[in-house]
Amino acid sequence: MAEHKKHHYVPRFYLKLFSENGRSINLFNIRSQRSVIDGGLKNQCYRDYFYGKDLQTEKALSLVESQMSRILNAVQSGCALPIRKSEDRLTFLLHVLMQHTRTAYSIDAYDEQADKLMKYLMAPKMKEMNLSPEQIANIKITHKDSARFALGMATPHYPLIIDLDWKLLRATGRHEFITSDNPVVYYNQFFSFRRSGSNTGLASKGLQIFFPVSPKHLVVLYDSKVYGVGSKKSDVVDVSDARDVEQLNRLQFVSALENVYFQGKCFPVHQEFRASERYRRLQKSNMQVFPGEETAEHRKELLMMSRVDVRTELQLSFLRFLKPAKDWRRAFQAMNPQPAVVVRNEPLMKDHENFMELVDAKRYRPCEFFKYVREKYPTS
Repeated sequence: MAEHKKHHYVPRFYLKLFSENGRSINLFNIRSQRSVIDGGLKNQCYRDYFYGKDLQTEKALSLVESQMSRILNAVQSGCALPIRKSEDRLTFLLHVLMQHTRTAYSIDAYDEQADKLMKYLMAPKMKEMNLSPEQIANIKITHKDSARFALGMATPHYPLIIDLDWKLLRATGRHEFITSDNPVVYYNQFFSFRRSGSNTGLASKGLQIFFPVSPKHLVVLYDSKVYGVGSKKSDVVDVSDARDVEQLNRLQFVSALENVYFQGKCFPVHQEFRASERYRRLQKSNMQVFPGEETAEHRKELLMMSRVDVRTELQLSFLRFLKPAKDWRRAFQAMNPQPAVVVRNEPLMKDHENFMELVDAKRYRPCEFFKYVREKYPTS
């Protein structure tokens, strides 16, 4: 059992894509602000028994990883994305969601949410116990088996991103993409004017997902009713502007928990880190409290928990807002009050909600969304 205790939350097959020899990788440690050339690859991005000692989750992840390794190798060698509506595309989307959920940063954020929520709910009891602020700060309330629980909660929701379009970005010349220990970045340029709450839910209007898959390739998934990316005639966008590459790499510096990874030994990692440092998040989660009805016997409140979004003032030369989306946004900004959440695809959202109700009723398994769709919308 001990030989299986290292559970990698960023797979080794993925990090190898950013290695020159498959055994070592160049990295920059954010806490020490030091770079390491040819660091041991197998010792990156792991925690002991992160997914539990029974290894069931670790084995389940390895099944998707083996398929994803094949897909990413094909993307890199052929400079092409999987065919739309193919099984490989669905595997890619599932892996993206799982990779975003399974990292140490993501699980720490999940535990931070639980800690903030429970301490707020237990505040009167803690006051009765005469606990000092220092004592409360030293108490950490987390889920048991947080990583396994978070994956179990998130994975059934991957159909919510099947409507996103995608493009493969290709760095030209000497430019290179970097990655990190938290490589899948959710972003939303369209709602950058909203400074509170999270605008990067899976069903959010304007959602963008950035995922570097090699030093020369990065996949962007995006809401095609909001953004235009590159040419309509090609799924590949050549990125030759150094400013675009810098901004895409900045997402990794801001998203990372501990380390960013790069291939070129001459990559200006210290310079790029300093340019990104002011955008790094001070906390991983937010809790907002909205007061409600209050009487002598009780008080109602609405508690809203959200992850802190990555915000880097992203501007990319090959990405544009579509005119209907800009018109919609102007009308939305004039609204008072504004809805807290704006759903990108209402029919898909409703289908998914209905499907999850049927899963709870044991009519379907969590992996059978597309069976549900075929049965609900049979072809003639």
